[in-house]
Parts: sequence; C-alpha cells; structure tokens
Amino acid sequence: EMLFSVQSRVDFPRMREIFFTDETWSLAGEGAFAGTFHLFKGGHDLTGTFKSDVLGVNAYRFPDLAGSLRWTNRTFDVWNATAKAYGGATDFTYAIRRPGGGRPSVSTFDATLTGVDLATYTDAEQLRGQRFAGRASGHVVLEWPIGAFSQHRGSMSLDVEPPSGTP
Repeated sequence: EMLFSVQSRVDFPRMREIFFTDETWSLAGEGAFAGTFHLFKGGHDLTGTFKSDVLGVNAYRFPDLAGSLRWTNRTFDVWNATAKAYGGATDFTYAIRRPGGGRPSVSTFDATLTGVDLATYTDAEQLRGQRFAGRASGHVVLEWPIGAFSQHRGSMSLDVEPPSGTP
C-alpha cells in the first residue's frame, strides 16, 4: 500500500489521448492538479483539486476552470467545478460510473449556466444571418454510455433575459 502527495501539470490534449483514445473530440490547454494518490491491493483512489486558466473542448473555451475530482476503480467524479463561459459562469459536475454486470459505463454531465452573453455565444457559433442578444441562464443534464454519445439523453431549461432597454 502506498500514499503519494501529488502536484502535477496536466496537458489536456494528452489526457484525452490516454483516457478517451477512441473519441474524436479534442481538448486544448493545460491545468494544475494537487491531491493524493492512494495505491492499494485491488485498486486506487486519486483525489484532489484542479485548475486551469482555460480549457478548450473542440472550439469552445472555458476560462478560469477549477474543481475537485476523485478517480477510483469504479468511478470518476468531478464536483464543485466552475468555469467562465461567454461572459457568464458555469457550475457543473461530471461523473463516469461503472455499474458492473457487463453493462457499459455511463457518463453524466450536469451544468448550471448563469448570465451567458448570447451575442458573444452566437458570434462564437458563427450562425449565418443570426445574432442573438441578451443573457441566458439555465440548467442542462446529459447522460450517455461511454463511447456512444449518439445515444445520449437529457434535458435542458433556459431562461433568456433581453438586453436592457428592450420592450
């Protein structure tokens, strides 16, 4: 049995290559991790906090990323996670669960968005002939089997506040 104190620089593109080899999405950026790695007969337990100046997922960029994580033989959990998003903020959790019994592992993403600037977001999306304005806040939950995002299911609620001065 071993217990390590860990402080590490994380290269997000390399982590995607290692842990999500068969996926086509991309990551960009670097982060820092600090925590403990407990290695014991039959398993491991990595627990700690992470932060990054900016995380990129495909073309999306999320500044000021921070949160906590735990990785064991059966689960991967991210909680108390926050990031900025298009002039607003996000709070989120992410989990991978290995249910056993031959069933595939399942990912769950649960995020709350607050004050996202729709003009900034639609500019980033490059929506031809469309530019929205105002601020959006909402909640999204997605769940999917690992390696089969096309089978995702979820829900989303969104409240949009028009720009000030709009009737």
